[in-house]
Amino acid sequence: MLPAARRQATIRRASSPFAIYWQNASMPTPEEYRKTAEAYYRLALEAKTEADRLALLKLAEHWLEAASREDNKTSEQAAATQKPTP
Repeated sequence: MLPAARRQATIRRASSPFAIYWQNASMPTPEEYRKTAEAYYRLALEAKTEADRLALLKLAEHWLEAASREDNKTSEQAAATQKPTP
């Protein structure tokens, strides 16, 4: 089962018909991305067909890539806050 949202989010329409804003919604943490990837890996182990197994493994890979990107963002943000200002 995939992790549920941490808290209820409300949707508000923006001035553009193509934009939607989520209020009170936070981005998942890298750990939550990894847990989702793990769930897809477990589902892949139980897949009935090779096509399903490969699709689930690809989804798991994408979630791990998202976790890695978030880890990099966090590291870059931490480094930026520690740089001395001239």
